[in-house]
Amino acid sequence: MLTAKKRAINNTFTYILLVITSIILMLPLYYLIITSFKTFQESIAEFKWLPSQFNFDNYKEVLSMEEFRIVRYFLNTMYIIVLKTGGALLTCSIAAYGFVRYQYKYKELIFSIFMSVLMLPVELLTIPYYEIFLKLNWMDSYKPMYISAFFATDVFAIFLFRQFFRSVPNSLFEAARIDGCGEFRMYLRIMLPLSKPVFITMFLLYFTGTYNDIYQPTLYILSEEKYTLSQSIQLIENLYNTGSRDYLVPWNLVSAATFISIIPVIAVFFTGQKYFIEGVATAGIKG
Repeated sequence: MLTAKKRAINNTFTYILLVITSIILMLPLYYLIITSFKTFQESIAEFKWLPSQFNFDNYKEVLSMEEFRIVRYFLNTMYIIVLKTGGALLTCSIAAYGFVRYQYKYKELIFSIFMSVLMLPVELLTIPYYEIFLKLNWMDSYKPMYISAFFATDVFAIFLFRQFFRSVPNSLFEAARIDGCGEFRMYLRIMLPLSKPVFITMFLLYFTGTYNDIYQPTLYILSEEKYTLSQSIQLIENLYNTGSRDYLVPWNLVSAATFISIIPVIAVFFTGQKYFIEGVATAGIKG
């Protein structure tokens, strides 16, 4: 009886903690949504939990702006996401399959050295990458943002795939080999169907990461017609930029544009969250 009472107290405390944490994490999204319904004067004034009147004109104004060509910028972003995600999922999963299925000398040592790359900050490689892409004449193009994905350069993706692949029983491959299957066919017919959760997990990570990325597009994209959706928000921020240091940012319009732009991310995440949780959990079964 005492154990059941303790369990109930622990569960109650856990749920209270989760609710409080959820509220704290949701505050930025709440602030974004509320600001998108405020007038310009309210958005730059002292913070209030609710606007004096919900103003839907912000969304109408944003969608009618010449500076915010949402369809064009969305398609630009999706073009990068499709190529980058497709290349990374294909090559990183094949690399991970090689680490799991093939036995060779110093395999674990090679993988450990491979994993040490994760300790390198991305910013450290920015200048070398920039100089390489500049010499290749790839500036103002999308190539710097997706070409490397076709060469299995994402160490974390390889690690996640490898951890998941190690949970697949070897008996399946032995039976397939008896039936005359080669390695690539086993990869296609056995490993891929069983790895749906981890593939969806990596797709969600790549989708949200690339969709929200402002760092790489700012470095390599120069023409406005090639801007991604995250870059287009800056165009609205600079609406009232007259060159002075103290120009006002129209936060009501910026918030409306930002909320419109994150709707696809929210929709994709809620669609795949079941597989995301399953993929992360299953990837940690074998270490």
